[in-house]
Order: sequence, then structure tokens, then C-alpha cells
Amino acid sequence: MINRKSQIANGKYIPLIFLILLISLFPFFTYAAGLVPCGGPGENPCTLCHLFQLISNIIHFILKSLLLPLAILGFLAGGIMILFAGGSESQLEKGKSVLWSTVIGIFIAFAAWLIVNTIIQSIANPDFKGANDIKWAWEKFPGCQ
Repeated sequence: MINRKSQIANGKYIPLIFLILLISLFPFFTYAAGLVPCGGPGENPCTLCHLFQLISNIIHFILKSLLLPLAILGFLAGGIMILFAGGSESQLEKGKSVLWSTVIGIFIAFAAWLIVNTIIQSIANPDFKGANDIKWAWEKFPGCQ
């Protein structure tokens, strides 16, 4: 039976301890802005335009602040699995599977954004004729500036 002191001494928990210290020592990397620039004390009341701003802020948060770091971690994990697979065919296949899953996940996220963007453009613009007819970003409706 392996005791915990020997595992810590062998360095098994050092990356976990380092990660906990890193997260607890750098709490100033926060984004404390509100989701919409309205409705708070001293701010303008919310309008329909702020709903589109809220949707835009959520989509940008998901695509930039969540998807990109998770994609980097996925590529890193898959690469490490392939790198340390040695002669193990199952580890090599698992690493390839993680890499492909990461690529497919990125594709699905950006394809979903493209589909939502096209649908909103076609609903908001009655004269919409296709992808070449996009004249403005959907979260920046004319009159909402």
C-alpha cells in the first residue's frame, strides 16, 4: 500500500498543488463588467437593444473566453497522450480521438454561431437575400447605437 507522503515526495501531486496556488494567488484576472450596460444604479434603463447586446456578450464569452482555452487544453491533452503513448496503440488512438474531438467541437461551435447569425439576419432584415447580403452585425441594429 502506497502512503500519501511518498506520493507527494515523488512529485505526483506537485502539478495539482502548483495549479491551486496559481489560481489562488492571481484572483485579479476577473472580468467584473456587467452583461449589459443598463439597469444598474446611475445607468440608463434597459431597452430592446440591450437584449441583443446581452446575447452578443454571452456568445462572445462562450466563443472567446471558454472555447479557446478549452480547445487549447484539448489539443494539449491529445498531444501529450500521443507523445507519451510509447508503444501503446490504445493510448495513441485515444490521443488521436481527443484531437479530433477538439477539432469537431470547435467546428460545431463556430458553425452554430454562423447558423444563428444567418437566421437573425434573415429575420431582422426583410430584404435579406443570402450570405452576401449581410450589411451589419446583428447585435448592432440600426438605431441601437
